[in-house]
Amino acid sequence: MVDDHGRMLEDLKTLAKSKGVALPDALSLRDLAERKKLERHSGPDFDKTYMSEMVKDHEKDLKEVQDLAAKAKDPDFKAAMQKASAKIQAHLQLAQRISQGAAAGATTSSTPPSGAEIKPNINFSK
Repeated sequence: MVDDHGRMLEDLKTLAKSKGVALPDALSLRDLAERKKLERHSGPDFDKTYMSEMVKDHEKDLKEVQDLAAKAKDPDFKAAMQKASAKIQAHLQLAQRISQGAAAGATTSSTPPSGAEIKPNINFSK
């Protein structure tokens, strides 16, 4: 998921540069607040909270990208939004499956060892 988001961001940056459009270069206040909130959790509680947020973020992002694609006049931008929409839909489905496991108390191999410091770097919304 992280690799896909990184590629989508790089593609968006390239497209924006070719169109002379500036993109934000910092996390939004909302993203910073979410990061702080997540830092208070650990272990299975972190997994559950993080995956719940990932489902919400991907649902929101999917709607935004689909709306942008529907309204886009620029064919390059429209194509980029349609491509992103398919990827975000796949990520949403994956996040939903993982979230169900985390909510049921299942742990994943990504659960850090007890006492490990967690510093999530989330910015999947853009």
